[in-house]
Amino acid sequence: MFPTAYFAVYDTLADWEPGYLLAELRTGRFTGTSFEVSTVAESLDPVTTMGGLRLVPDVLLADADPAGADLLILPGADLWDAGGGARFAELAGRFLAAGRPVAAICGATFGLARAGLLDARRHTSAAPEYLAASGYAGGASYEDARAVVDDDGLLVTAGPDSPVQFATATLGLLGLLSQTTLEAYEWGVPSRRRVVLPRAHAGLGSRTRGMTVTREGSGAAVPPRTQWPEPEPETPAGAALTDVILTTFRLNARLLDAAQDMAAAGELTAAWWQVLGGVLDEPRTVAEIARRMGMTRQGVQRVADLLVDRDLAEYVDNPAHRRAKLLASTQAGYWAVRRISLVQHPWADRVGRAVGTDELLAALAGMQRLVEVLEADHL
Repeated sequence: MFPTAYFAVYDTLADWEPGYLLAELRTGRFTGTSFEVSTVAESLDPVTTMGGLRLVPDVLLADADPAGADLLILPGADLWDAGGGARFAELAGRFLAAGRPVAAICGATFGLARAGLLDARRHTSAAPEYLAASGYAGGASYEDARAVVDDDGLLVTAGPDSPVQFATATLGLLGLLSQTTLEAYEWGVPSRRRVVLPRAHAGLGSRTRGMTVTREGSGAAVPPRTQWPEPEPETPAGAALTDVILTTFRLNARLLDAAQDMAAAGELTAAWWQVLGGVLDEPRTVAEIARRMGMTRQGVQRVADLLVDRDLAEYVDNPAHRRAKLLASTQAGYWAVRRISLVQHPWADRVGRAVGTDELLAALAGMQRLVEVLEADHL
């Protein structure tokens, strides 16, 4: 019942490039959604990575089908620069044609360029000169950035020095993390250059479409510390809000851990449970679910498609809008949530008693007021 990521493996695979992404997909520790990661290779013979690790493939490349996976990950390796990897690039083309996302880093971007898959898509890599050597026709769509998500929200590309940004861009494309959590994750990992988070693209319906994680120019000088401007002292209210934010990050992680454990009782993930929870009382559009549950619309759309594929939900006609279908839970979906409630209700009672009803209601009122202020505030 877990979503699946195909991870392409071949000799001299650059171990470090997909490391952050694989860890977050496999564990679901920050996302609340664990992926089944299956290695894909041209044969079932073991491959040896650049770091000397010996990997035994799970799936033959010839048997890999976009319908059986929710993501394809292509790491760098010597074979791309040597003219190899054509069959993996062909698989990437089939994923994109089927509307399934692809994440490519370093040398894999060269292979995609050589296959013509970057000619009409915004992308990045190690350097524009590097991709130009492939003979591709997409130079005008190259961006000097850490990671780029194309305007269709299907393809992530990144350079060899950007494994963290590769992970955050892919997790964002999949809708697995909120913008705030993506920013916290990115800033929580040391980086050589400052990262600027996604710019807004009006009308695209998702903050992850057309996303660019840019890099500050290498020539930008850092002034001496004595010349750094001093921030204004925090007021007691400002200091309290900072403590609330930091505590919220910790609380979010603990709640996601608990949600993931409880969702397993209904053979769901936390993200699937969240989206189903948005339609238990009545069918809603993807946009309505996103607003109601505090998720990105693209993230809800991907989860909704997974739920429909697994007969946990269905799309029904919307009398108010011919094109925007409504998502409705099926009986199987309601049964999954009922099984979760058999675990969730005792858990909520136990934790609620330990904290106290009055304290929880006061915290809820404060959170609701903070949401109102933040939604009205603009930096």
